[in-house]
Amino acid sequence: MRLLSIMVAGWCAISLTGCLSVRQVALTPADARFLVAVSNAVYMGDACTDGSPRGIIRMTNGCYTTISDPSSEATRVNYSIQKVVLGDLNHDGVPDAAVVVLVEPLGGTGRWYDLYAVINSHAQAVPTVPVFLGDRIGIISVENLSRWIVVEFYCHYPDEGLQLPPLHKTFRSFRFERGELYERK
Repeated sequence: MRLLSIMVAGWCAISLTGCLSVRQVALTPADARFLVAVSNAVYMGDACTDGSPRGIIRMTNGCYTTISDPSSEATRVNYSIQKVVLGDLNHDGVPDAAVVVLVEPLGGTGRWYDLYAVINSHAQAVPTVPVFLGDRIGIISVENLSRWIVVEFYCHYPDEGLQLPPLHKTFRSFRFERGELYERK
């Protein structure tokens, strides 16, 4: 069972286990409804292998599994929401979400992470195109700091083998502009 942590604008923490089953809630009713919409939204992803157009990922309670060849377990890919941070990303006064999704193909060794901005459009969750965060990294935290999304994680040094656990602590910062996430360099 996975642990999912959520932070809400400034903010109160929520712990969720599994694929978005709530354990402790400290949200407004509107935020809670939006969180449910985020966990059941349709996301786009390049890694989707089920042949669906443009890699459609239809989350249900924060999880999605696709199998491109039913006769082989190796073609199965699991998607799961790992972290969610609520905050106003598009300056409209309504909380949006930064969402980290883990992609786990069962037939390989990779475990990669994507970051999505999910815009709150009249209580509907509208995910943007994802930004690739890395392969076999260890997410530490995701924060919304003055409209910047900051993702802190462990990664590998360029000369390290990916079979070792990631030990190098780093971060990446993103800002939502013109419908996309842009990284601060």
